[in-house]
Amino acid sequence: MFRILFGTLAVVLAAASPAYAQSLYMVSAGDSGLVVAERDSLRWRDGRPQMTYHVIFRTPMAFEQTSGRGYDWVQGMTTRVEFDCATRLFRPLQFSFFNFTQTAIERFDGDQDWATLADGSDLDRVRALSCENVLPSETQFPSLADAAFIFYGVVHEADDGS
Repeated sequence: MFRILFGTLAVVLAAASPAYAQSLYMVSAGDSGLVVAERDSLRWRDGRPQMTYHVIFRTPMAFEQTSGRGYDWVQGMTTRVEFDCATRLFRPLQFSFFNFTQTAIERFDGDQDWATLADGSDLDRVRALSCENVLPSETQFPSLADAAFIFYGVVHEADDGS
């Protein structure tokens, strides 16, 4: 059900605002959230692709500020990863949480250790887009804000049994 509703709504939004469109493709949608890969973020460094993907949480979370001044509501996270296409390894380069205006709340930088991808995982589908130019789905969103709006609308309908 998620896939049908997402596909229909995303096509309508993409057609309505092509001047502002980003290349955001749905990787997966489910009980934990929506994962989208940002195709336009693809860059190559030392023969390896890097790409950004976003996770919009189904239920926003309270995130304690490191400054100790209370909490921010976190809508999702953004991660920049690097892939070794030949060995199917990956490593995170940047990681941040974002709020409802897609403003980064906390950001962590620095190359992490290489790890093995799980076959068929969301991250493996982002790797396929980065290394092989294989789209994870036909569903495309014009912006991260539109993806969140559609996702929460679909979740609300599913929760209501509509």
